[in-house]
Amino acid sequence: MNFKSTIIEYRVYDQNFKRLVNQVLGRIPDTYEEEFPIFSIYEGYCEWGAMVDEQGIVFDVGKLNEESEGDNVAIKGLVAHELAHVFLKHSVLVAQGKATLEHEADKLAIKWDFKREIEVFRQKFGPPTPQK
Repeated sequence: MNFKSTIIEYRVYDQNFKRLVNQVLGRIPDTYEEEFPIFSIYEGYCEWGAMVDEQGIVFDVGKLNEESEGDNVAIKGLVAHELAHVFLKHSVLVAQGKATLEHEADKLAIKWDFKREIEVFRQKFGPPTPQK
């Protein structure tokens, strides 16, 4: 999938993490391209490691590497999960107290063919909660 018209700002400085994000972006089926909202991807502090806000996705790369124990498959699962939140127009404000939105994001990522990655992500990061 070509995200050039969808991602308005892409500020990820960790080259390994950026490579993983690009691999996930490249695997999302093209049929979703027209419906993807415009968003940004940032690297910065996040209490939960990653979150979707009104601007886009914030990834705390250090925290994610620590929690995943450097497992690239788990990180890809998390990235696919967060991109699914963007596609579904979920944000941290919408998601507060709604674990069902976490399940929806996992389901969509699995539909995009990230089943193994979501399973490993959940093994490392735990079951869906409103904050994860």
